[in-house]
Amino acid sequence: MLKATCIKFATFFRWMYSSEQMVGLLGVIAPVLASPDRVLHTFAADCVERFLTVKALPEGEVAEATKGVAASGGAAASEDSLSRGAKVLTGAARVQRIYKNVQAPRLPREFIVGKLMAPILASLYSKMDSPTLGNNEFLGRCLMRLISFCGPAAGGALPEVCTRCIGVIMRVYKEPSNP
Repeated sequence: MLKATCIKFATFFRWMYSSEQMVGLLGVIAPVLASPDRVLHTFAADCVERFLTVKALPEGEVAEATKGVAASGGAAASEDSLSRGAKVLTGAARVQRIYKNVQAPRLPREFIVGKLMAPILASLYSKMDSPTLGNNEFLGRCLMRLISFCGPAAGGALPEVCTRCIGVIMRVYKEPSNP
């Protein structure tokens, strides 16, 4: 339970980590995909998938974002700013505003392709092939996000990915559990 909570914590605060911190966390979380515990490998798949969606902030926006959070004391606003009609952003709205001009992924593609793609794919394949684990949409989402993130570098893995996905689709077709 403690591992699952730690993974959920890392997933929730993913936008606050630097590239180096995310690389370190992925190095620790990726092996959890091989865990026999359904909750752990599901949380790990969700975390990997969400880490791959985080985009890098331009240097000026990082300073602006941290200055705005520090000045507001977290999520609070002064009465003066509210009386002037200032728009107060909290939670997800603030994050969307911060990330509006973002283009590049925060994680280095060469690290994911070179060090993590093969172990992550092997773990996902072993879970997807297991008929006792049932259908886990988080594993599928993680697989598709990984292939999308790696782009052309994942070309060699595509035949195997397609074969595995067809196997899962056929298994679900034969025995649908969630119509």
